[in-house]
Amino acid sequence: MRIPRAVKRLTSLLLLATLGLAAWIGYRTWPRKLPPPPPMAFQKVFFSHGQLAIALPADALVANLGSYGDALNTYLYLDLIRSFKSIDSTRVMACSPSTDPQGPRNLYLAVDNNLLASIPYLDSISLENPIHGYTLHTWTRNDLNRCLDQTVRFDASFRLPVFAPSRKFPTPSSSRLSPNSWSSSPARTAASSIAPFLPLRS
Repeated sequence: MRIPRAVKRLTSLLLLATLGLAAWIGYRTWPRKLPPPPPMAFQKVFFSHGQLAIALPADALVANLGSYGDALNTYLYLDLIRSFKSIDSTRVMACSPSTDPQGPRNLYLAVDNNLLASIPYLDSISLENPIHGYTLHTWTRNDLNRCLDQTVRFDASFRLPVFAPSRKFPTPSSSRLSPNSWSSSPARTAASSIAPFLPLRS
């Protein structure tokens, strides 16, 4: 029994496709040398002033207080949060997130790198003050300096400049202020010239 030539060609094409698919699967699943995993960073447990403390492996621990709308509203909330007695005003910042430098500004509060003390502190100020909530973030020194620099620029944009007068006006002498000098002044002469045209008071 003869096998048709078309069937032979179809079988050959299917065999070649199967071999190609097997080669592609073998290439994709072939074991490769994986990069070494990054070193694991563990939380640091220590005692501070006789109390247990847990610090995260970061240069700074910052609480994101969220976004407060446009620039003016953000500045008003920045100034308001700075006025709270329970908050150190120098630790409140306003800057754009590092993941979105052109995005809206958020308010941040730098706290001590101690989870056992910072979390209860943030919970207390969130309940006592008009704060929308917070999320904790670990920052590097560069992130902190970038946000501090943006805060200074943002704060300065809402401060009205005070200009000192560049020209000092001379103080009039006592002779110019005397009644005699006023009688011969041009203003006095002009006033006397129009006096006849003024209506008489009854």
